[in-house]
This record gives sequence, C-alpha cells and structure tokens, in this order.
Amino acid sequence: MDSLVWIAAAALFALVTHLAIAGYLYWKREELSSAPTPVRNREEKTAGKITCPACETENDSFYRYCRNCVADLSTTAVATRDGSRTGARG
Repeated sequence: MDSLVWIAAAALFALVTHLAIAGYLYWKREELSSAPTPVRNREEKTAGKITCPACETENDSFYRYCRNCVADLSTTAVATRDGSRTGARG
C-alpha cells in the first residue's frame, strides 16, 4: 500500500508540473512568438546568382560555398547571371 501512495504522488507531481509548464508557455505565447528572427539584408538576397566554376551550379550571391559540390566561391572570380563578374570577397 505504501508503494501505491508513492506512485500516486509521483503521478500527481508529474501532472502538476506539466500543467504549470503548459500554462506558463500559454501565458508567454505572445512574447515568445514575437521574438525577432535573423533575416539577411534584402540587397544580398536579391543581388543575383553566382555560377560555381567547378560544377556550374547557380548559387545565391551571398553563398560562400557551392550548394552542390561545396567548392569555395569566395576566392574565385565567377560570372553572375546579370553578366557582371565578382571576385574575392573581403
């Protein structure tokens, strides 16, 4: 009988803890959902594409490594979609 009391007490404790955490998260939902998310600069996102010299895959201009073959895009001069050339980044 004594072990049954301990099991019931542990189950009650787990239930109360769960309800307390759920209530806290519900209460803080507005604050937690309005946290700022990191966003890249709009100009970087729309700047153009870089073609990988190794596999000729088009990558966004802010990529440092090719998304296909993982070649380093920051040290080689490659042509972009708009015809301009980009070189080593600082």
